[in-house]
Amino acid sequence: MGTAGNWFLWDIGFYGLKLYSGPIFQAINPGGSLFVNNGLILLQGCINLVGYYGAAALIDKKPIGRVRLQMFSFLVMSALFFATGYIFNDGSMAAIFVLFYLASFFGQLGANVTTYVMAAESYPAELRSTLHGLSAFSGKGGALIATIVFGYVSTQVIFFICAGTCIVAFFFTLIFSNDYTHVSSSEHDAQLELFLEGRPEAYMGKLNKPEHLSNYEVWTGRHGKYDPDFVSNLINEYHSTGEYDKPKLDVTASVLQAGGVAKKSFVHSVGFVDN
Repeated sequence: MGTAGNWFLWDIGFYGLKLYSGPIFQAINPGGSLFVNNGLILLQGCINLVGYYGAAALIDKKPIGRVRLQMFSFLVMSALFFATGYIFNDGSMAAIFVLFYLASFFGQLGANVTTYVMAAESYPAELRSTLHGLSAFSGKGGALIATIVFGYVSTQVIFFICAGTCIVAFFFTLIFSNDYTHVSSSEHDAQLELFLEGRPEAYMGKLNKPEHLSNYEVWTGRHGKYDPDFVSNLINEYHSTGEYDKPKLDVTASVLQAGGVAKKSFVHSVGFVDN
């Protein structure tokens, strides 16, 4: 829900507006030539690029992070799309253009970046490609729906639909999304390995830290305990069982081995090394 659901909702607006940008600009500026409308589309692309790089600059900064940036993006876009639809028939061309371009900017300054990044960060290495792909597939389902539906409604209704999907996505993010800003991907690998060993409760790493839990997990209690000493305790466990035998350290080594995730690679990659 936190990755596929938000990507689905985002692509309804994003691809819908992209695919129908020509007809939308024609409706906004009915007297404009093809050259003028293409110039407006090019301007939109330049504005999008500025928003995209702005998101890249903000996404790793605390206390912003992925979830807050995505929520902000969806909330602002919902308000802008609604305002655009509300004044579409009676408002000035300049006002409609400004609102539309602002919505495009804030779409890139958040949702178009975070939906991709969060889907890449939310899963262990062995499942990451598959589940990221399923999230992307869900997004293309939203784009397909927009392609079909937008062809049967007016331009004003398109803006109202986009406003509605953005506000729903805001609540999806609020409830279901996890913020893994500054969390090692190896945390997911350790959690998966312990799950496959039949002892998921043994994982007490950063994924269980309150600031990285979704509100759904907090409200329902569907999460494990957090122990700040989890990694050092894990190393001690491997020492006591003889499983941790001081191999040559390589923090860039793959976290995968035949048969599962490498425990030793996990403890190395999060910064605990045995001298």
